[in-house]
Amino acid sequence: MATKVRRPSICLVLALIFIIFTVHQASGENDCYDQKDWVLDRCKHSIKKNKPYRILGERCRNAIKKSDLLCICSILTSQDETEISVEKLAQAASECGKALPSGTKCGSSVIDQWRHEKFKTASDRRSHEAMNMKE
Repeated sequence: MATKVRRPSICLVLALIFIIFTVHQASGENDCYDQKDWVLDRCKHSIKKNKPYRILGERCRNAIKKSDLLCICSILTSQDETEISVEKLAQAASECGKALPSGTKCGSSVIDQWRHEKFKTASDRRSHEAMNMKE
């Protein structure tokens, strides 16, 4: 008789564990979308497509430092990419000490880390661009 009582309780425990992990994963995905919206909003002036890269503001730096950029990269849409530059997002991440690993798929792009490590700061990049404009 004891065996019959334990089976339903084991099934119940397994079902509860399954539900807990499913709910946690779903809430994690929502966090990622919230983080993406937060980073894109806080950094919009620096990572805007077809505009010059601007020095990162403190709000942008804080958003990047507190966000899961790999998760954000995994959910970037083609609509997002009409408004922001993935390359500028990767540069901003690098400047904040959260460089995306080379080969990371970010939206529809693949990150080439060498390009972003070459310029440690926005002023390094501007100096390089200014030198190229003179040539």
